[in-house]
Amino acid sequence: MADRMNSTVQGLRGAQAELAKLREKNNQTRSEAEALATAVPAFAALFQRELNLFLASGAIMSLNDAISKYRRECKERKRLYNLLQELRGNIRVYCRVRPLSEREAIEEAEVIEEARATGGSRAAQLYASSAHNRAVGPIRFPGEDEISLIGERATKTYEFDRVFDPDCTQEDVFRDIAPLTSSVLDGYNVCVFAYGQTGSGKTHTMIGSSRDDPGVAQRALCKLFETAAEREGDYELSMKASAFEIYLEAIRDLLAPAAARQPGAPPQQKLEVHMAPGGGTFVPGLTAESVSSAHDVELMMERAQGNRATFSTNMNEHSSRSHSVLSVSCYAKNKLTGVSSMGKLHIIDLAGSERVKQSEASGERLAEAMAINKSLSALGDVIASLAAKEKHVPYRNSRLTHVLQDSLGGNSKVLMVVNVSATTSCSSETGCSLTFAQRVRAVELGSARANTASASSSSTTSTSDGTAMAPSPAAAKDSRGPERPPSSTDRPRRPSSGRPSSARPLNHPPMR
Repeated sequence: MADRMNSTVQGLRGAQAELAKLREKNNQTRSEAEALATAVPAFAALFQRELNLFLASGAIMSLNDAISKYRRECKERKRLYNLLQELRGNIRVYCRVRPLSEREAIEEAEVIEEARATGGSRAAQLYASSAHNRAVGPIRFPGEDEISLIGERATKTYEFDRVFDPDCTQEDVFRDIAPLTSSVLDGYNVCVFAYGQTGSGKTHTMIGSSRDDPGVAQRALCKLFETAAEREGDYELSMKASAFEIYLEAIRDLLAPAAARQPGAPPQQKLEVHMAPGGGTFVPGLTAESVSSAHDVELMMERAQGNRATFSTNMNEHSSRSHSVLSVSCYAKNKLTGVSSMGKLHIIDLAGSERVKQSEASGERLAEAMAINKSLSALGDVIASLAAKEKHVPYRNSRLTHVLQDSLGGNSKVLMVVNVSATTSCSSETGCSLTFAQRVRAVELGSARANTASASSSSTTSTSDGTAMAPSPAAAKDSRGPERPPSSTDRPRRPSSGRPSSARPLNHPPMR
């Protein structure tokens, strides 16, 4: 009996111990269940977040794919547009915005504060921040090749072949010009000129500020020599360069011997633009120097720039008071085929337009400003006539347009760089420059042709300086013999033959 009792007690104790374990396990399970119940919303939120990220990543991939396709389409559209422009012979126009100086940045900050204080719709437009639209004063860059100017009454957007913002370097600008200048060695005529108000950065763009930061002119000629060196084994090559300025409607040789420019020296020979017998223009008596290296060009350009007329005005401390022209003729002959070509490169730094009232010019500076504005106005008349495809184009209304006739008259690749200031005080002049540039871009010159001749060809005409050339049909529009005032009865002269026109250097003796 006692044994059965002991056995029963031990069994009960074991059952109690097992029950305690089960209770502990039950409590643990209940705690885990409560914890899981608490974690379910967090897991649900995490799941939803991961699901959203997955869906968003898919949308981002689709968006990136759409953006890539859009960019490819834009690139293809640009390629086709450039091809169309090439076929039409349109003048290419690049726009460059000059960075603000330290003083101008302070002035713009004051304008911002004043605009915020006074309010108004223009102030809101001018200084509203945008994550997708960089702003410099009244200028915006809505697209890769677009520039917007916020005016007093409205905002106007202009489209050009390239737009360079203030952060772009000289190298950035030249990178797009390089292929154009290299074509000179293939016998094409190329003209690159800078336009804009005084102090907008034209000379910096074309000439540069130092040897360490050269402009288009030096870079273009260095590129020519690089390309010439690559072709040296197959071609006979020679280059000649000249530089002159148009100051107060007179042509001045910037490479004339130093003695000729000393006080008391005999007056320099009067230089005039002449029409060649077969078409094209040249300046007899102009100094032409053979150049065979980039160093030769650098020294020549330093001399020319040092002789250029520059004076201080209210608008620009070192204002160019003349239009300067650097002209390079490149003669190439293929040693195997005997085919020769003559290409020309004109790099022109136009004097800046200015408002006489704003610049407070007087005396000699006033006469310079009036001459500059008159010649730029004549350039505007020529552009208007070309855009309207008029039979008579008034090239002879100024020395500048007479010189440019060789380029604007046809058979040339022409590129204009319009330089503008980003200051609010210059917004009116900036608008005028951009509007003029837009008009220039619409001008169709006709497709440029290489000026080549085979070894047995006799289609060219030998001119007075020995260079071979044939008439350019478009250039012949205004070739009417001795200079005289243009007449409304003038008619364009047709070339004496139907052969393609051939180039003639603007001012150089023969290069043999």
